[in-house]
Amino acid sequence: MPESQQSKIGTDIIVSRILSNTNRTVLDVGAGEGKWGKLLKDKVIRIDGVEVWTKYITKYNLHNFYNSIFNTNIKEFTFTTKYNIAILGDVLEHLHKEEAEQFLIVLKENVETIYLTIPVTVCIQDGNAIGNPFETHYYQWSDKEIRYDLGFELLNVSVNDNGLVAVGCYEWKKQ
Repeated sequence: MPESQQSKIGTDIIVSRILSNTNRTVLDVGAGEGKWGKLLKDKVIRIDGVEVWTKYITKYNLHNFYNSIFNTNIKEFTFTTKYNIAILGDVLEHLHKEEAEQFLIVLKENVETIYLTIPVTVCIQDGNAIGNPFETHYYQWSDKEIRYDLGFELLNVSVNDNGLVAVGCYEWKKQ
């Protein structure tokens, strides 16, 4: 799905934390329909997006909501700019576990804070069914893995709007 599964509660927590200091640059990884760009553009110094699926960039007019939009796979994304914050709104489950862990190593070297939203209960999704193979879920992360293995702090768990999936909202800060 091009939109995040995160409930309004989790979204509000992330936006509030980001806007507590608007002197920030933000990278939205997996921009999808542009939710975070719509919420943050012109409220922070800069918000850039990364989106692999070219059709989403066109369909959702992502250039309107981001200072820059990078049409690339996050596994191949090269940081040319340091960002204060990265947002991963329902992204990691679209990677194999090892790929996600590798990406997080690189991301943690290049940002100060990461906000992660991710299903923490079973959420099966076959992207080919909706025409975007990048939407397929490859790994089901648990809250325990996210907190203890990946080093994130839990901010909130709430059920998505359709009431089918519990979605965790997490924060990681560079020490």
